Amino acid sequence: MSMVRGALVAGLTGLFVFASPVSDGASQGRLLESYTARLSAADHRTSEGVRHDTAAGVLRQDRANVHRFDAADEEDEVDSFFTDAQTRARFERLVARGLIRPDVRRAIINGTPLVRVTVYPTRVGVELLED
Repeated sequence: MSMVRGALVAGLTGLFVFASPVSDGASQGRLLESYTARLSAADHRTSEGVRHDTAAGVLRQDRANVHRFDAADEEDEVDSFFTDAQTRARFERLVARGLIRPDVRRAIINGTPLVRVTVYPTRVGVELLED
């Protein structure tokens, strides 16, 4: 496990999610990871075929599809953090507990938006790029 990824895993319990315009990042700490993802129909279902009913579940499934199932969407970028199931599970819990704008949450749950995810030492950002 890389030192940066190890720091993220160790600090995951303190993360929260925000959805706002991109800022300069200075107040958010050092950027650890950033990736773009198309949250397709495949990301809305578990590997057992059950529909996700939370934005957190859809975001986690997207990363599982990229890393575990080798089923990335054309617009998905690969990240270096969410490669293992344990880290993806922690990420899902953080998103579920975090703050995310209602319009972004609805777009994720009900559509197939293009999002930008940014990971900082103390927070994760989810920005809606295309609905």
